[in-house]
Amino acid sequence: MTSRTMKVNGSYVDRGRIRLANTKTLDWGDLSAEAPPRIPYGTKMEMTITYE
Repeated sequence: MTSRTMKVNGSYVDRGRIRLANTKTLDWGDLSAEAPPRIPYGTKMEMTITYE
């Protein structure tokens, strides 16, 4: 099966919240059961999603 990837850009808002470039918000709890890392406000984020 061929896997595909896509990149999603955004910035870290606060307390595990990431605001994506399309203005939607992603909560760290949607990605991991672990506590969010300590990341400074406004840090640029790039996530890669791989799927088949």
